[in-house]
Amino acid sequence: MTELPELLNARIQEVSRAGKLRRLYGRRGLDLTSNDYLGFASDPVLKERLRATIKNQDIPLGASGSRLLRGQIEVFEKLEEKLALFSGKESSLFFLFRLPS
Repeated sequence: MTELPELLNARIQEVSRAGKLRRLYGRRGLDLTSNDYLGFASDPVLKERLRATIKNQDIPLGASGSRLLRGQIEVFEKLEEKLALFSGKESSLFFLFRLPS
């Protein structure tokens, strides 16, 4: 009986010979393909200001489901109204991301 590592290695070799082997590379360059194409998630000043703003406030962190399923959170609704007004748009949508410890 062939061991799993041998089967996987054989399959990798087969894919490589067919020119279909793909490799993951570290992030580099401008990110224009994700929801963070403006780089807000990695901005150190924005992270620190967000930490200071939400410190000691009862704001849920994490994706517990869509608003249609879990309901609207008032603080986010107010934030989106202010952001829409500030940007001169009809509405806005805010996504809260998890901050590393």
